[in-house]
Amino acid sequence: MKRNAKQNGTANKKETIINGNQYYNINQFRLELWSSLKKHAHLLQANHAVAERNEVGMALKALKTIEAYWAFPGVTTVNNMMQLLRIEEHVLLAKMTADISKMLVSDEYRHNVQAMQEIGAINKNDGHVSKSRKQKARYFEVLFTDRLSAREETDMSQKLLSLRDERETMIYNPVFTRSFQDSLIAILFNPNIQACVIRYGVQYKSKNINNILQPFISALQHFDYAATPEDQLGVVLGDIISKVRP
Repeated sequence: MKRNAKQNGTANKKETIINGNQYYNINQFRLELWSSLKKHAHLLQANHAVAERNEVGMALKALKTIEAYWAFPGVTTVNNMMQLLRIEEHVLLAKMTADISKMLVSDEYRHNVQAMQEIGAINKNDGHVSKSRKQKARYFEVLFTDRLSAREETDMSQKLLSLRDERETMIYNPVFTRSFQDSLIAILFNPNIQACVIRYGVQYKSKNINNILQPFISALQHFDYAATPEDQLGVVLGDIISKVRP
């Protein structure tokens, strides 16, 4: 449900798309952003208008912030879509947006890993999982908190992919965070996270917090550990997660 959604019918289009203050929770706002992106990407494909391109760009920018806390579709997919916008591949962008929106609304991605593969959310060269298993496997996400570079995160994702076995009935993808605050945000936002791997020596402060997230992270004020030494933050984080998401 929206907060005070267009009470007088005068809210402009930009505010409707990117103003999180209208929404009670991040998941509703996230779905609304994907729905809006689908709409404007379709219009951009049809008319190539500058106004629609701007709307698509704003929605993608907001989603890049939010998708950092989910593996699917995830920030890598959003970055790929931004590249499609830059090179004016409007048809492919519209198709990807429509596919992702459908899977998010229907929760299809939870049990149809093959469909995720088809939009590039899982490596298309995955030779470790049969077609029949992809259709039957169930999906969850694992939080990894560590100071990894983007390249190291990619390498770890590939290593985890290589370990998959035909007999597994579950499929998981990693969510990577680099700070104490980002890890808490991921746990509070993303119900798909069912396990966590926390390294020692993580930094405290998030570099991702902005006006997009601000309406949804008031709970962080209850977890002020800025004065805690970094070599202790991992233990503190694990203890908090065990209480918040037992």
